[in-house]
Amino acid sequence: MTERLIILLIAVIVAAGALLMLPPGPSSRLQSAVRYVTSPAQSWSDAAARISRAAVGKNDLNPPDQGGTEKNSAEIARIQLEYQSSKATMEQMRWDLRLLGAHQASYRHPFTVSYAKVIKRDPLVSYYDSVMIDCGATDGIKAGQYVVSLSATPELVGIVTETAATASRVMLVTHPEFAVPCGIPSRNITGVLRCPPREQGPALEHPAQYLEIANPMGAAYDAIREGDLVLTSGLDENSEGVANILVGSVKEKAQREDGMPVIRLKPSSSLPSFTHVMVVLNAKKK
Repeated sequence: MTERLIILLIAVIVAAGALLMLPPGPSSRLQSAVRYVTSPAQSWSDAAARISRAAVGKNDLNPPDQGGTEKNSAEIARIQLEYQSSKATMEQMRWDLRLLGAHQASYRHPFTVSYAKVIKRDPLVSYYDSVMIDCGATDGIKAGQYVVSLSATPELVGIVTETAATASRVMLVTHPEFAVPCGIPSRNITGVLRCPPREQGPALEHPAQYLEIANPMGAAYDAIREGDLVLTSGLDENSEGVANILVGSVKEKAQREDGMPVIRLKPSSSLPSFTHVMVVLNAKKK
């Protein structure tokens, strides 16, 4: 009789311990209790694992109920929203600082500019052909005006080809049809800036490696050296084009397959990723 009582007492203690290790909630406890009968080995293994994780602080024996999970989800959503808001604020601050720096540097430039943001760019097919900016006719933007990078030393990145009231299209220097007169003042060389034909395939995968000054003219062609600065010349019928805007620097002299000499230079380093630009409105009066 005594042995039976001891066995019964041990059974009660084991059952109580098993109940403590069951998940919270009536339905969950009932399902787990049934598993202890139908699959005792797996049930004891799961319980032992839960106890081990609780011992090392990975989780509680009784995890929070659904209400707590919903509160946690709401808190996570709030934190994510605050993070995105802070990220947008920091991005705006970076833009404001760059704008301020460019505005201060513009006092040293011999031309007047209008600041613009890139609002559309083809992600693949014509990535290096054209962009849309958020300035238009109401901001004094006109077709033929040059567009330069937003930096202390602006470089030519394109030319305005179309304007609307509040937006404009800019043809980039890497467009196959781009053509602007330029020169190397230190060597008294003039020519036309163009982009050589690209490889077949998506533009994003095959960006232009260099620009060319086609048909260079001048007696000092042989004196051209790597690093010579190339500037716009204004020697065309484009009344909006401004002279002495930096295009880049000479990379090398070469010859085409037809034997014609060309001068190669690197395009602006900002072309792959620029988000803001400056439109050159006119040259400052001295």
